[in-house]
Amino acid sequence: MYSNQTTITFQCNSEMISIGSSVYNDRDLIFIRVCKKRQNGETYFTQRGISLDFKCYLELLNGIKELGKFLGEERIVSMITKNALNEVWIKSTWFTGDPRIDIRTYFFNGVDFIPTRKGISIPIDYYPQLLDSIERLGDRFNFDELDYQKAVVI
Repeated sequence: MYSNQTTITFQCNSEMISIGSSVYNDRDLIFIRVCKKRQNGETYFTQRGISLDFKCYLELLNGIKELGKFLGEERIVSMITKNALNEVWIKSTWFTGDPRIDIRTYFFNGVDFIPTRKGISIPIDYYPQLLDSIERLGDRFNFDELDYQKAVVI
């Protein structure tokens, strides 16, 4: 069950990107999710997006900052371990001829990591809003008390 949700949202074409924190089954999480509006104007979360344990905030922030150096290139800039079978990859990529930011959960199938549908892909033009939103989320919390691991930067 989700509770104590904090979100920062920015418009991205016809969708909205929501970055925030919540508690789910007594676990503190951070998330990046795609939101849409219903015809009645109500906003809802889609299935697209990622979540990470809250202690991974600095890894996420550092990965997004590193991403800014490689926008428009085909490059994985960070891999954040979620658990033994899942990682969140932050990368700069191209899709249908357009440069994109891709933040996605990958699943280890015993041989290789395979991309899942859980993730977001947005045009690189939205990088400043993405970085600003993640930094603003961090400003709301005291991270000195948390135990961090360093992001794997390639």
